[in-house]
Amino acid sequence: MKNYDLNLSDWGPYNKEYMGVSHIADKEKGVRFDFNLFPGFYRRSVLCPKDICDSGTKILKSSADLSHFVYRYELMWKDEVYIDADFKCDENGKMTVECNVVNNTDESQSISLNGCASIKFPTNYRNDLEITEVEDDLNWVDAIDYTDIKTNKTLAQDGLKLAQKRVSNFVGANALDGLSFDDGFVEYKFIEKSTDKIFIRYSSQEDFLILVEINGNFYKKICKKSDEITNLPIEINEDKFSKMKVYIKKSKCLIDGFIFGEVEFNKYTDKFMPLISEYDKKVILKYAFGTYVISWDCDDYVIRELVGRDAGQILTDSIHNHVSRKLGGNGKGHYADIFIRPIFVDAKSSKKIIFNIEKNNAKSKSVNNDFACKISNSDGQKYKLSQDIMRATTLTNVVFPIYCKQEYIRHNTPGRLWDSLYTWDSGFIGMGLNTVNSLRAKDCLNTYMTEIGDIHSPFIFHGSVVPTQMLLYLEIWNKSTDINFLNEFYPYMEQYYNFFSDLPDKDTILSKTFEIFYNSGGWDDYPPQQYVSDNNLKDKAYPVITTAITVLCAKIMKNIAKKLNRDYTKYDNDIKKLTLSLQDKMWDEKTGYFTYVINENGKIRPLKYNDEINYNMGFDGIYPYIADICKDEQKKRIEENIENGLFTKYGVSVVDTRAPYYSKDGYWNGSIWMPHQWILFKAYLDHGRGDEAYRVAKCALDVWKNEVDLTYNCYEHFMIENGRGAGFHQFSGLSTPVLMWYDTYFVPGNITGGFQTMFDNIKWNDDMSGVEFDILNTLENSKVILCMNENYNYEFFIDDEKILPKQITNGAYEIYAKFGKVKVKQYK
Repeated sequence: MKNYDLNLSDWGPYNKEYMGVSHIADKEKGVRFDFNLFPGFYRRSVLCPKDICDSGTKILKSSADLSHFVYRYELMWKDEVYIDADFKCDENGKMTVECNVVNNTDESQSISLNGCASIKFPTNYRNDLEITEVEDDLNWVDAIDYTDIKTNKTLAQDGLKLAQKRVSNFVGANALDGLSFDDGFVEYKFIEKSTDKIFIRYSSQEDFLILVEINGNFYKKICKKSDEITNLPIEINEDKFSKMKVYIKKSKCLIDGFIFGEVEFNKYTDKFMPLISEYDKKVILKYAFGTYVISWDCDDYVIRELVGRDAGQILTDSIHNHVSRKLGGNGKGHYADIFIRPIFVDAKSSKKIIFNIEKNNAKSKSVNNDFACKISNSDGQKYKLSQDIMRATTLTNVVFPIYCKQEYIRHNTPGRLWDSLYTWDSGFIGMGLNTVNSLRAKDCLNTYMTEIGDIHSPFIFHGSVVPTQMLLYLEIWNKSTDINFLNEFYPYMEQYYNFFSDLPDKDTILSKTFEIFYNSGGWDDYPPQQYVSDNNLKDKAYPVITTAITVLCAKIMKNIAKKLNRDYTKYDNDIKKLTLSLQDKMWDEKTGYFTYVINENGKIRPLKYNDEINYNMGFDGIYPYIADICKDEQKKRIEENIENGLFTKYGVSVVDTRAPYYSKDGYWNGSIWMPHQWILFKAYLDHGRGDEAYRVAKCALDVWKNEVDLTYNCYEHFMIENGRGAGFHQFSGLSTPVLMWYDTYFVPGNITGGFQTMFDNIKWNDDMSGVEFDILNTLENSKVILCMNENYNYEFFIDDEKILPKQITNGAYEIYAKFGKVKVKQYK
């Protein structure tokens, strides 16, 4: 069975509500132990490190394996009074939390610190789930454990199976959804049974008919409407059987499973209370899922219990309760609160508080506590802080549990706001991780690859259907040139590609994914897309990006297939077919952009704003340029539009600022985002436009630096009106191009080309002052950027012929790419 989990420690920053540290208490059940810090000014305030908004908790540093990371809790901005919490796990599974309480003011300060321990259970998009388990499953068959299915669904999302739905109170929080069937069936195979009754466990908003086939005999049952989960017997007349087929008509029923004898059901999400044993500067918490021992080095403390769902709410509401040892709040839950107070810190001084946390019988695991950092050339030093914080944010944006393929996994999230899988963001997350640690990048890619022949989904779907995993596949190869990796993942990527290749319909030979998700390019409020959604045109409208990026993917796969000596006829055919269709139906001569089209009964027309002007003056309209399928005059027009309509003081706008539907306050429309800018940057290298590529990168890096240096936050997007950050404050997902641009131009040891350039056999010397590599595929006049150690002068050769590079930064050089072996060596 394929693994979808990340190869990380059981300890990590996996919390979902408050910043802190977590331990995987029971992986099979998705149970997490949390230890959260709630600092404050004693008897005055509490800082609740809520992850959903900027609460004053900042991510500063992290090791690649998450065994060591640092958060800053800002009590008085900026860096006046704060706690730097250093979380470090050793190879024996012991977590040490060293809290450095710093007072940089001219006045003494009274500080308090709550260390809150709790058990947390799986959620569904940040909503609590009540989860039932079966004590002895010999007499139980779960409804989603079918061996065959006929359903009205062709694609399952969110790592689920066809017809599966996540529902509270069901076994494993899973049900078979009756709305997924017309005249369908599910088939089950199991250990041989002998019984005269089968109980169906279900709930339903209406009566429904179920037909069970066993050994060729049919048993019919009308199941009555039931808001509560109920067990209904179906009488059968069979001696022994090990297979049954269940026929279901479309209905508002949810089927939990089938009972063949005595079965006991328990709700494990109610088991959050520990048995607490208190000792001197130590507490032992015995949960149903394991025992945790917490010790500390401070004499002034009290151990309290917070009873309720939300520790932050309880601590805030009880700020002036100085007596009670048990504090209550709303909802279900429990926190053991180690309340350290008061911590008196003199002016211009600091104090340390240390917690040690161990789980009984913890597993040993090798760790690397070294922080992930980069050594840049001198002109990249000004970006250091903003890069360090983004690197740490990208590494630590991992949550547990996420449900995927019937297991609970650790998952690289765009940010803790998104308690879910997320396909298009994850491609960019992986590319960001690839700048730090190739194993983390491969893990990220692996999570989204399903088993070959998976009947439920060809890859893991959630959100915008943009094939960024293909770009990640290429990036990992071009950085590592690891042939084993390329071979291992090729079958997965071929299956991934085939999904996009099969999308074009026969009438238009164009692609769309609006029936899967409303968002074609990740750009939520992109004007024509918004119009399609508002006017229910999803069955008729075709964006440009889906067809164009399929062509780009075909070109990438063709080059990789050639490297692996595989047949690439299919890719060639797709490139020709889709290019012809795009050119024939989507070019708008008037505006110099490609256009959305509407197919009405075989008649194709462009989508126009107010029936007057192309509705697609924006990034979607330039994607054929990115895929390199434009005619020369189209290229020229698009490049003029980028320069005069899309490029702004703070970067490349998603929508042409001259368009009548441009907005200055939209989420994407009116904002600067990094992902499509990076895709344009790569296309610029393909087209040989190195100056424009550098302009995109430099502008983005400067905007990023200004905001992160000021706030210590990593935002989603930047407002075109003033260049200030907005959106989620600890976002890595789509903002990781800043890590890649930094590597390209300022970190020695990096080689960057366009999408249609492939490298091989990269060999750097120890101090990045010499390199040789092969260029396997490239376009005529395309550019490659090499970042070298700035302390030397260099000579550049391709196939032993000397070439003249263009120096861009202190150590970055641009060359024209052509097939052959590149060598760069020092000269004096």
